[in-house]
Amino acid sequence: LTFRGSANPLRTAYFSNFAEWMGKARELSGIEQTGFHKRLFELFGSDVHGGVTNSFETTVFGRAGQSDVIEGHFWMEECSETEYTVVCDWRRLPFPSGTPERIARSKMRTSSVEILGPNEVKTAHWPEEFYRFLVGMNPSREWEALPESLPEGFSDLDLGEALWSAADEAEWPTVARRVFSTSLQDSNLVGNLYFGNYSSWQGRLRDEFFYALGPE
Repeated sequence: LTFRGSANPLRTAYFSNFAEWMGKARELSGIEQTGFHKRLFELFGSDVHGGVTNSFETTVFGRAGQSDVIEGHFWMEECSETEYTVVCDWRRLPFPSGTPERIARSKMRTSSVEILGPNEVKTAHWPEEFYRFLVGMNPSREWEALPESLPEGFSDLDLGEALWSAADEAEWPTVARRVFSTSLQDSNLVGNLYFGNYSSWQGRLRDEFFYALGPE
């Protein structure tokens, strides 16, 4: 973790890093299979097949800071012919030595689509060879991912009593709003807006909102 990633006031990892790291882990997952990583670029760079990230969530359990080594343990939770869900358990390894800590866990669901034209796709089956690769990432026996017990920096964090909540989305108040212009810099190999942008945009809007409340 370098200066760029340690962007919080406490000099710790900014939360949008997890989306970028998760995307990279997903795309590098086939790199150890000779020739397959190149084949992924051919399959998904052909303007025929695409993968759409339907949901992404991260629960943060602790902090990581400059010079910590970040390690992700990545596994397939479920897979079908049209979508899959993967999980990543994030740890910080203090540099140059120290006790590993769990800092977060991310979950991502991705669906297969056929690209019909600009801004037009439909649900489709994964390309056959890619589906075989996904199935190969499944556990080879009945297995539940129970990550090893690790210290978590926020394990004793007391969030206090909830002051307000709303069960219905219609009741959620809009406290800040911003329109973002996009460009090719926000895209990827498939040509759509990369899912990691949403975390970055959320962070920018959140930071502006809190800064307006308390610039000091």
